[in-house]
Amino acid sequence: MRLARLSVRDFRNLARVELELPAEGMVVVGENGHGKTNLLEAVYYLQLLRSARGARDQDLVRFGAPAFQLRLIRICPPAPRPLVSETDGAAFVSVTLDIETPPPEGAGAPDEDLAGRV
Repeated sequence: MRLARLSVRDFRNLARVELELPAEGMVVVGENGHGKTNLLEAVYYLQLLRSARGARDQDLVRFGAPAFQLRLIRICPPAPRPLVSETDGAAFVSVTLDIETPPPEGAGAPDEDLAGRV
């Protein structure tokens, strides 16, 4: 299985990232503080649905943004039965997560029950 495409919105210091990842792999290079580790943390989050550093979800939202969104497309090797759909011998799996920050203190809680939300 390999990661084919990654989309990141408002995650830590990453405002908007769209990556098509080649099958051969890639190298991420950049100055300190430019988001290399945050990019890896986004991939980790999509695997385990939690931060690699143990941070709360609302602490992962880029400063000033209401929420973050992570989306990936993985290409799975051919299976005896397709997992989701089959195209050119590979099954495509897409996962999208939208994480919202809670309202500021004193703003009043929404009427809905948040216990079941990520």
